[in-house]
Amino acid sequence: MSKFISVKDANSKYLSLFNLNLMTKYDLKIVKTHKGTIFECLNENDLLIRIMALDLLYVIAGPDNSPSIVKELLNVLLTASDEEFIKELALKICLIVEKHSQSRRWHFDTILKVLVLADQTVK
Repeated sequence: MSKFISVKDANSKYLSLFNLNLMTKYDLKIVKTHKGTIFECLNENDLLIRIMALDLLYVIAGPDNSPSIVKELLNVLLTASDEEFIKELALKICLIVEKHSQSRRWHFDTILKVLVLADQTVK
């Protein structure tokens, strides 16, 4: 699966992400092994691929890995320029934090970072 996601062809990446999304219903551990490759898809030019990768990261986020996923997503938010993607990214970060918050402090700090980084897009 990683080989198909790693190719430059947008259609192959889309189909690979789609198949990974289907796999989440059966074996989340397999999908989690592709986390790094999924993160790479967040830098694609194709908005649909970026949103599908973001959705997959939301699905695989759990209490054990949500801090690292949120940290990486905040880095993506820092450099994102597409307004539609920024809105979706900010929403997914907030949903992950809400669902898997380890502490009130982390919850508050992360939401505040999202508001600062997304600025006018989420107001």
